[in-house]
Amino acid sequence: MGLPDRISGKKKGKWEQFLDGVDYIAARETIRDLIKFTAEKGEREGGSYYVKQTHLDALDPFMENPCYETALNFLKITDGTFADVFENSKHRKLFSSDL
Repeated sequence: MGLPDRISGKKKGKWEQFLDGVDYIAARETIRDLIKFTAEKGEREGGSYYVKQTHLDALDPFMENPCYETALNFLKITDGTFADVFENSKHRKLFSSDL
């Protein structure tokens, strides 16, 4: 892990900024649920849904280790296909405190 951007002077890119405040565990669980739901829907409809192999290849590391680095790689490779999931996880984090 390097120096924080404000110290190193390195400017964050589009996805690096986007990931600020993400709950990676919540995002992983939501993606898992979406994939399961999509597969079940395809079966009910007598078919299946296709997911690009490049997306699956990028997803595997994130599912195994949901963190900034794997999420960033996933978003870059999929060009933000699941960006809404990561955005929504920020809000889920706000409402899931142990009160």
